[in-house]
Amino acid sequence: MALALLLTLTAVHAAPGAVDTQELAAVRRQLLQLVNDARAKANLPALTVDPLLGEQAQRHCDAIAGGRTPFSHEGYAERFAAIRTANPTVTSMGENIGFQDAAARDKAAAMVGLWMRSASHKKNILGDFALTGMGVAAGADGRVYAVQIFCAGTPTANAKKAMESYTDESALERDIIDLVNQYRASKKLRPLAPDGTLRRLALQHTAGMASGKVRLSHDGFRDRFAELRKANPLAAAMGENVATNFPGPNAARSTVQNWINSPEHRKNMEGPEFSLTGVGVKVAKSGTIYFTQLFAKVMPAPPPPESTAEQQPPPENRPARRPRIRVTPY
Repeated sequence: MALALLLTLTAVHAAPGAVDTQELAAVRRQLLQLVNDARAKANLPALTVDPLLGEQAQRHCDAIAGGRTPFSHEGYAERFAAIRTANPTVTSMGENIGFQDAAARDKAAAMVGLWMRSASHKKNILGDFALTGMGVAAGADGRVYAVQIFCAGTPTANAKKAMESYTDESALERDIIDLVNQYRASKKLRPLAPDGTLRRLALQHTAGMASGKVRLSHDGFRDRFAELRKANPLAAAMGENVATNFPGPNAARSTVQNWINSPEHRKNMEGPEFSLTGVGVKVAKSGTIYFTQLFAKVMPAPPPPESTAEQQPPPENRPARRPRIRVTPY
């Protein structure tokens, strides 16, 4: 059995800043998406997230951010040994590390961009690997650190189960609706009722984005509203939120939180005029999850027209008269 070690290192100078846990989670998800996007462009399969690798990456990242370990690959051999002990199918491993200023925007994009411009880092990203795990942590020095581990091997049973649960599209659709309704309840707004037409329209748009036929956008929004109006002439208004995310136990929750953090998306979520919703979720070949949620305002049905027919009094309770026979002479 051939074993290989790939050691790579990158550094980005930074200045002090502040970052919260939600942003750290977002950086971790974005790293996976950007790396898998780079692999997709090179016609390579997407990397599967393995909790075992993620645990080792996070420990090393926490040690760097906490100043217990220098910004380096120190302890690499021990991490590789621990991973191989838990998963003997692993035959090789690579590791990329980096950091960005906590106040910088698009931290994940900046780090992956630097890695792709470095031959050794790019070799890991586009290497013959199947598994990955990421760790992200904020340091007291104002930097956000990231560690990504790559491995060749077969996913563990836990990894397979995790990925299956993370990419259950129907479950993610239900989770989005539940989380959005929980948020509306916190604002004393009525819950949104699921609607089949809205789900169909949302799913069509999401499938287009996941396949690459449509960019991540609101392209075709007017056509979707016209389709809704055909199916339900009482529909008076519609809103739409779209997003991408990465497989993980908090994919739906972090997506909704990102919408809450955005004034435009939050406006749709808080729309008091909306009563119906539909969510479409699709997982792309790269592993990226695409989301579309539609919101609709529906006018109340008009009351039935009042009858203008003259009301006849109820018949009296008496014996019926014998009918008269009229004879017309010729």
